[in-house]
Amino acid sequence: MTVKSKEREVGILKTIGFNNSDIVRIFFYQGMIISFIGIFLGLILGFLIILNLGTLIDVIESLISRSLLDSYFINYFPYEIRINQVISISLAALLASIIFVFLAAKRITQLNPIEILRHE
Repeated sequence: MTVKSKEREVGILKTIGFNNSDIVRIFFYQGMIISFIGIFLGLILGFLIILNLGTLIDVIESLISRSLLDSYFINYFPYEIRINQVISISLAALLASIIFVFLAAKRITQLNPIEILRHE
């Protein structure tokens, strides 16, 4: 979500009486929902890739007609899912989302509704 793409909506919200804290809350919740969906889908996709890594390597090898693992003198790809790392990476992504969504939502309230709607 870019601030520029939401200017018209902010102008309309301010015109009908929403104050800055209401607008920050709306855009913050919207951004957090998108962030949670992204983190959730990323976790699912990551687990699916890890759990099917052998098959994935076989498919890639058949597509490029070359063995990937022979280059590294191994015959399997070792992996380990560490739940503490999964949690800490997810929390770091969530923290980054909170910070950047809040900054974007705060910035969007500084827009002048009259100027925004005049250019429409």
